[in-house]
Amino acid sequence: MFYTGGLPFNFARNPNYISAFSFAANHSLGGYVPPGYNKLRTTLLQQEKTNVERLLEPIKSTWMEKGVSIVSDGWSDPQRRPLINFMVVCESGPMFIKAVNCAGAGEIIEAKNVESNQETYDECHWITDVYGDVMVIKNFIMNHSMRLAMFNRFSPLKLLSVADTRFASVVVMLKRFKLIKGALESMIVSEQWGQYREDDQGKTRFVRDKVLDENWWAKVNYILAFTAPIYDMIRMFYSEQWLEEGEGRVPPHMDGEVSIERNKCFRRIFSEDERFKALDEYANFSLKSGPFEDPDSIGARFNTEPMKWWACFGSNAPLLQKLAFRVLGQPSSSSCCERNWSTYSFIHSIRRNKLIPKRAEDLVFVHNNLRLLSRVNSKYYDGKEKMWDVGGDDFGSMEDVGVLQLANLSLDEPELESVFFDEDANDIMDKENDQIEKIQ
Repeated sequence: MFYTGGLPFNFARNPNYISAFSFAANHSLGGYVPPGYNKLRTTLLQQEKTNVERLLEPIKSTWMEKGVSIVSDGWSDPQRRPLINFMVVCESGPMFIKAVNCAGAGEIIEAKNVESNQETYDECHWITDVYGDVMVIKNFIMNHSMRLAMFNRFSPLKLLSVADTRFASVVVMLKRFKLIKGALESMIVSEQWGQYREDDQGKTRFVRDKVLDENWWAKVNYILAFTAPIYDMIRMFYSEQWLEEGEGRVPPHMDGEVSIERNKCFRRIFSEDERFKALDEYANFSLKSGPFEDPDSIGARFNTEPMKWWACFGSNAPLLQKLAFRVLGQPSSSSCCERNWSTYSFIHSIRRNKLIPKRAEDLVFVHNNLRLLSRVNSKYYDGKEKMWDVGGDDFGSMEDVGVLQLANLSLDEPELESVFFDEDANDIMDKENDQIEKIQ
């Protein structure tokens, strides 16, 4: 399969591949005939889809309590049929639901417990524009091995992809860009960059102009400046240690701006009776009184993840606990939908353009959600199956990465960084550095 079918070697870590061959090696299968072409694409595909739906039920059972985000994105398949990709994102990760062929038709998606934040989105859209510029620069460098090697000569830090479903992915990515600003500027004005010739001159100019634009960097700094208190507040959870570490830090009930916005939030979310109960719960939380005066509850605020803290100590404040689960478990981006198109294009490629939309949708459903189920398994982070879908054989390219996509690399996950950059990375970089020296 690997030498005739073109499978990437990283596929050998796929848990399904391992379990299938382990089962075959340890059982007598005399007379067994593997399924044929028609059965694989019809009967067995539907059976596997049903099996995956069954395996997803434990994740779905948490939706009513913790809430979900429904995200969507548009795409055209190889035959130019317009599709809308629908996914549900929750604490466990993005779950593929369906891809709707919207050519000449409309569809209504029923959604319960879903809130619209269009007004906030409109006001903050410029932030996504800046982040979009960052992603263009990042992809421009990482999608070409020579440009990536050139960058690595100027920067001791790696230019990583950050999963948009991870905590504060935009903030994390902008922080990394601020740290590598000097390296990017040095690379852009270097002799190597001047000698390098790129086919897409428009994109090259765009990257150069942004990196050397101090006004653009001022926007990056501004985003980091006004999001820092929010980031820290959610990360550190208003513990006494956090309040004492910085000058001017005050608890939430003493912060006028936070209090005003919190009350607006309560009025929008809770009914009148519930709102006064929520205010009473919040008063106890802020004053560390009533159910929140327990020493373990107070001590755990600093070193426990907020969602876990609310799970352990929030049962006597059910309204706030429910709100905390919903807020802390939601993503702020629909990029998982955009990333899912790489899976779609991998399955419904030009070479497989005769797939009917429904069969392609079923294949994407099984493919994407099996990966989700794999990642919520503890074995995904240990042993021979460790992060089987991260990296791959050609780490210098992020174009059409298909199964082995790099989207979930995160600065929160150093073990992913080590797998991605330590395995064979030195050999690859040596080769690319040799190419740059030839240019010089």
